[in-house]
Amino acid sequence: MGLLKKNLKARMVASFLLLSVAVVASLSIVAFLRVQDTLEETAFARLEVTSNFKEVELNLFVENQLGNVMRIADTPAVRDSAEKMLTHDEGTETYQRSYESLGQLVQFAAAVAPDLTEILFLTDVGGRIFFSNPESTEGHGWTA
Repeated sequence: MGLLKKNLKARMVASFLLLSVAVVASLSIVAFLRVQDTLEETAFARLEVTSNFKEVELNLFVENQLGNVMRIADTPAVRDSAEKMLTHDEGTETYQRSYESLGQLVQFAAAVAPDLTEILFLTDVGGRIFFSNPESTEGHGWTA
């Protein structure tokens, strides 16, 4: 009878142990999967917030640059100098004065808006650069 009691006790302990291990393993797996999903959702939510913030920043940057370019383009002295450069030959005195005037205006614009690293003036037809603040690009076609 003592052996039977020990055997029964051992079987009961083993049964409870197996049941406990099964429950703990199941709960661990479920908890792991839920935590994994939550972390994934959190990561995607943070990435989306960052993406939206960067989109707003980029849109503001583009709007700011567009505003700078439009202010330069709408300046009567800039328009006048550019028009004279386009309507006169390069060797003429009018062309040279317009070129120098436009150069001074662009230097002033670059000082006021330091974000503008390069200012190009292009022809309507062909996109030839007829004035640029780095003179090395003048005379070339524009490529993006």
